[in-house]
Amino acid sequence: MRHGFIKVKFGHGHDANQMLKRKLAVNFLKWGKIETTFSKVKVLKPIIEKMVTKIKGGTEADHNQLLKQLGSHEQLLENFKEIKTAMSKINSGFVKIIKLGARESDGGQMARLIWAYPVVNAGAAAAVKKSAVVKDEKKLEVKKTK
Repeated sequence: MRHGFIKVKFGHGHDANQMLKRKLAVNFLKWGKIETTFSKVKVLKPIIEKMVTKIKGGTEADHNQLLKQLGSHEQLLENFKEIKTAMSKINSGFVKIIKLGARESDGGQMARLIWAYPVVNAGAAAAVKKSAVVKDEKKLEVKKTK
């Protein structure tokens, strides 16, 4: 008997559940935060904790394990360096969960997963800069046409 054994299943099938976890992890590592249902955040937290431990290890085997878990997301490799430097002196508790309350449409409990310590995400900063440049270009085009 497996007393105290808790495994969360989302009911989509094994492969779909693995892909859901992978996408959640990739999005969190890319943007530095994620807002989704509480059950998904509870499943994602230990995955991220283990990934950060592997990132801190820095060996080739750890790198291969991360690529196996995340797929071929090369843009995340730049973020790994920032995560490694930010979390180098910390042993655990890399991320924290913030409960947000019920979703208005269906009442699902929402939560946000964020870094417990400040980590600068190059991917998020670059995306913000790109969106700002695109908005500025659109404003210039509107002004030119008037």
